[in-house]
Amino acid sequence: MKKHILKLIIVLCISLAAPLFCCPAFPVLATDPDESEEYEEEMSPEEKEAQERKDKLPITCMGKNYPKTGSDSIIVMDAATGQVLFDKDAHSRRYPASITKIMTAYLACTLGDLDSTVTMSYDAVWETPRDSSHIALDVDEQISLKDALYAVLLESANEAAYAVAEHVGGSLPEFVELMNNTAAGFGCKDTHFVNASGLHDDDHYTTAYDMALIVRGAIKNDTFRAFAATRYHDIAPTNKNSDERNLLQDNKLIREDSDYFYEACEGGKTGYTDEAQSTLATWAKKGDMELICIILYSDEFANKYNDTINLYDYFFDYYSYFEPFKDYAFDGEVITLASDTLCKYYNCNNAGFMHLEVDSGVKRIIPTSYDKKLCKYEFTPSTDRVDDNIIGTLKVTYNDVTIVEQPVYFSGFVKSTDEEAMEEAKENDALNPAYAAGKKKNHVVLYVIIGVLVLSILALVLRFLYVRKVMNERKRRRR
Repeated sequence: MKKHILKLIIVLCISLAAPLFCCPAFPVLATDPDESEEYEEEMSPEEKEAQERKDKLPITCMGKNYPKTGSDSIIVMDAATGQVLFDKDAHSRRYPASITKIMTAYLACTLGDLDSTVTMSYDAVWETPRDSSHIALDVDEQISLKDALYAVLLESANEAAYAVAEHVGGSLPEFVELMNNTAAGFGCKDTHFVNASGLHDDDHYTTAYDMALIVRGAIKNDTFRAFAATRYHDIAPTNKNSDERNLLQDNKLIREDSDYFYEACEGGKTGYTDEAQSTLATWAKKGDMELICIILYSDEFANKYNDTINLYDYFFDYYSYFEPFKDYAFDGEVITLASDTLCKYYNCNNAGFMHLEVDSGVKRIIPTSYDKKLCKYEFTPSTDRVDDNIIGTLKVTYNDVTIVEQPVYFSGFVKSTDEEAMEEAKENDALNPAYAAGKKKNHVVLYVIIGVLVLSILALVLRFLYVRKVMNERKRRRR
């Protein structure tokens, strides 16, 4: 009896254990309904919608293994050439917040006397919200323009930005007009400023692309660079304040005591409003490459820094300069297309040797281990700039991303209707042999035609004389 009971227990144990050995553990864990439900609960409908929106934002980059980013609008631009290396919805209008102060500081460095005295007006102090960034400057308080700029760029002091605008521009509206005109001069087409600080206004906007153009223009000024790279600054006591003001750089990429310190970063400006969320404009340099990175609408504080650092590392580590036109030669098909375009434009024939040229010293950034097969050249003829001896553009793409588009210059084109130019071309041995042969053939034909005409006339004269002679003889006979 005991043996039967023991056998029964063994059979039951084996029956219970069999499913555990037969079923794969990982798939069960991966599709566990409880864990799936728990994950679904972690994301609210609003968060899901926000994530779906972020996933749909368009990204353009010639490389395919770029880092994942969390901010909504991003651009990475080569400071030297303006080449765009990374574009994530970079042309959508967004609010810049305090990175607006880059333009404010640049204009002050360019037009202002740094040793001049800025006197705080009533509007500068009281038109600035007290709950926004400031250093507690008071009405009629006096500081140097230099100290005011440190307050603007390090502590993002809004009342200081207002006062700088009044001091440099004469009034805030005049300064804002100067800001917008300067932005347009930099090539911005989707930027409109209404204040010098970046405090929210629905009509105060820019794009990541435009902001990169502004930064690119601003960092050409060495004085601005020095201000934006400063980590600490002290403002001495003033006529209204007996205490020293200690200013600390808010851009954590250039602060060695920060978890986000990035040694290659040379300067930048942060920003934040509820409407703009976090914004960040920086520039960094490694070797011969200097890059600009703009972040707009980063709804998580860390994203603006992590996105910037990861993108800088990606392009500094895996990209380098190359010269796309260094060994480029125009083939006969392109030369013929250019020549035909000009012939059609002038309604004539080309009597000269057609020569095309493009700036061979142009540099652009592409992946260091680039594949020549992915680099494509496309010539587009155009007569819009014929007077400048330009017959179109030559565009270079890599992995379907445009990296450069340069004008194509022509020479040696001689209109066949221009006799003076043809004579000059003959003297310089620049006449197209095919055309010269064609002209020679035309001369032979002309000579043949003239000869035929002469002979025809001569034949008619002889016939006339012969008929006349015959008629005279007949008359004699009749007599």
